[in-house]
Amino acid sequence: MHEVNESSLLIPEKQTSKEQFLESLKLLKESPRELFFLYILNFIFSFQYYIEVTLAPLYFTDIQGLSDFQAGLVFCAIGVGIGICALCFGPFLHSIGLKTCLFISSSTSICGFLLLFFIESFWVSLVAVLGLLSVSGALSWPVVELGSKMYTDQSIRNVSHSMIWISNYGAGAVAGLFIDFFWADDSQEKTTFGALFLACAVLGTVALLLGLLFRLSQVKEENFPDAQAMVFITRSVMSEKRFWRFCTLILILTFLRSGCFGHLDATFPKYMVRELGDDAHFGLMLTLHSVTMLLGVFFFTQLTFAYSSYSLICAGGLIGTVAPIFLVFSSNYLLIVMFVMLISVGESIWVPRLLDYTLEVAPLAEEGIYLAISNCPFYFGMVITGVISGELLKEYCPEEGEKECQNVWVVVVLTTVFIPFVLVAFRKLLEQPPLEENPYMPCSKENIS
Repeated sequence: MHEVNESSLLIPEKQTSKEQFLESLKLLKESPRELFFLYILNFIFSFQYYIEVTLAPLYFTDIQGLSDFQAGLVFCAIGVGIGICALCFGPFLHSIGLKTCLFISSSTSICGFLLLFFIESFWVSLVAVLGLLSVSGALSWPVVELGSKMYTDQSIRNVSHSMIWISNYGAGAVAGLFIDFFWADDSQEKTTFGALFLACAVLGTVALLLGLLFRLSQVKEENFPDAQAMVFITRSVMSEKRFWRFCTLILILTFLRSGCFGHLDATFPKYMVRELGDDAHFGLMLTLHSVTMLLGVFFFTQLTFAYSSYSLICAGGLIGTVAPIFLVFSSNYLLIVMFVMLISVGESIWVPRLLDYTLEVAPLAEEGIYLAISNCPFYFGMVITGVISGELLKEYCPEEGEKECQNVWVVVVLTTVFIPFVLVAFRKLLEQPPLEENPYMPCSKENIS
């Protein structure tokens, strides 16, 4: 019978949330250097991801000549490609090995961005983003998250997870500045995209070299199962109630991510350009988004010592879903900034806590499976976002003709604001209980035996 992971007693429970947080930061400094390498690698992988998903709709519209709807389908396909690869690789992350995963992720990202830089063919571009970059994205985040567990003790994992997301959002801030700089300089030239793709390839080379410096002797948890054992473990996972309970939660969060937060990547840049003109500073808004989340993750980590991960997921989701209300009224920079900051606060609360919750629920040796599934809102959420984004832009905010762009955000609010209330209303069914007398599904062999 599985039990939810208990918090370590290295940090006294009677301390305040702030004291526990500061004590965790002190303990974090004593971690192996590989943990800090992971933060740097996460910065690089995240920078590449932000460049890819932010530019993809614009690139396939401006350079490849696709319509908004067709570009939205490509955006969908990117999410599907990463998601499928993540689910395929997830159960075997341990057996493939940390260094091998980092090598594959770095190498495929270099090749993918170099193809985009050197060759302008539509089909080559699809191979790059749907093939090579999908493999890179599918391995990068799960292996960083798993590596964080491998190189830390239980007592500091919440803080370490927050550091992962701080590096992620820091990368988003830098990516936004890069985009805004090149876009403002020459927004209609192919060299704008080329320069950004080349920067991603260079950073991929840095990641490749850094991955070679990892010392596996510093891993805190060893004796990982091999590939053959993981096949048996994967089959066993499918018979557990916790697995299907977790999958249901992830499905709901996928709708939350795709219906609201995903539009910041797929819809927001085009919305700003069409409402405010070609000189719209959507890159700076991405930077503001990332900086707000970076600070939010750091300060809101203290809440993890007072509230459960599930509660914070609900709270962050609610804050984010009400943020688009600002864009319903007008399209000026003041309201845009308020929208970006509020949706960023919501995301900075719930996204890092999903990683905490995942590793709390995942039994030993099954982390790779759960991590692959926990990232589905970010991958498969792009499917719904891409389709909806293309249709909303086509209907209410076209490149030419009459525009009613505020209606885009009316639809976004109305279709997502109820989702956090669903998480609260069905909490007893969705949240993993601390103890479970019968952990197996009624129809499973384990339950029958």
